[in-house]
Amino acid sequence: MGWKCAPQVMGLVRGEPKQGQKHRANIRKIAMEAGYERASRSDTLDRSRSSQNQYDGYRSGSKFADDMEQEATEYRVKVNGKTKDGQPIVREKGLPHNAVIGWAVIYNPAEVCADWTDAEYAKFHRDCRDCMAAIEPRLFRSENIRMSAEHYDEGVPPESASGKIDRHFHDLGISKDADGHYCGNLID
Repeated sequence: MGWKCAPQVMGLVRGEPKQGQKHRANIRKIAMEAGYERASRSDTLDRSRSSQNQYDGYRSGSKFADDMEQEATEYRVKVNGKTKDGQPIVREKGLPHNAVIGWAVIYNPAEVCADWTDAEYAKFHRDCRDCMAAIEPRLFRSENIRMSAEHYDEGVPPESASGKIDRHFHDLGISKDADGHYCGNLID
């Protein structure tokens, strides 16, 4: 018998998302929750276990957000237009400030992982990544992942019945296609 895992996916924007954009979030807030800063509001966060967390790519969510925001600010695309007198012109255009510049996914196997080994956790994370890449390869391909975190400090406390700590994974990446163009609206 199998089980289901529904990853939590968010499009990351500079600043706050527009009202009604429930699948978008402030890049800095999400990244600092995933990074070593652990800016989490979870009532099950146990900072005494935070030293066990593991990171790939960026360790600091703040640094990740800084670099992603800087890259988005410097991004330019050429667009065809016309002058006031109708002459064709090519202009450079930047991203709108509220464009989706990145994404975040949380993979949490929850209760089913109580007896998993480290190898089974690693396989779960690989399988989740492969599944996301199959669903939307323009966004979730491996070369877009810039930061990963495996958290040991949140969820089921160590004094639980199983004695196991709940672990979960965060992947954060840039929302660019293979040609280097931002395509974050695919999150919608």
